[in-house]
Amino acid sequence: MLKVTYHASVQKVRSSHRSAVWAIMTSILQVGMFVANMVPGFIISMFDWNPLFHIVDQMRSAVFVNYFPHHTNWEYPLYVACGLLIVGLMAEFFTTKQASISWDMGR
Repeated sequence: MLKVTYHASVQKVRSSHRSAVWAIMTSILQVGMFVANMVPGFIISMFDWNPLFHIVDQMRSAVFVNYFPHHTNWEYPLYVACGLLIVGLMAEFFTTKQASISWDMGR
């Protein structure tokens, strides 16, 4: 009985440790926790490639009246979305064309 209780408590500690590590990782990697106007330049350069960083900062300016985004713009996420859409449509066209050729080969 004591052995089972010990095993359950060890498992509980391991799972709580895992969830604590996960919580720390997600809080560090979340873009929404950084206010772009208040962080140093080296942090902005780490997150500037991320379209979500731009979207969150632009939405802050829409919600808060006295917040003006200085380091982000709304065009960047739009260009990234359009570029990824074009790449996805090209990949879909190519794979559909190749799939139809392979289907006709067996006949």
